[in-house]
Amino acid sequence: MDGGEDPVALGVAIGEKASRLVSKLRLPTTLKELGVKEPELSTLADECIKLYHRPNSPVVFDEKSMAHFYRMMWNGELAPRRE
Repeated sequence: MDGGEDPVALGVAIGEKASRLVSKLRLPTTLKELGVKEPELSTLADECIKLYHRPNSPVVFDEKSMAHFYRMMWNGELAPRRE
């Protein structure tokens, strides 16, 4: 697994490997494949923020960033786009 020194690249490499394994097992790899409808994403993101605290997470999520994270999971994107 080659991610070099870049933690995002390493995370993507791990995610791709896990995604291939899950695909081989014929399991859903996205929220869309699980049957989650696009209009449900903001509700799920809000629920996650309100109900599941992440005190040890190095990433602080607000409603907007959590909604973006859920959209990535719905689309099957492994890493945020760098702009």
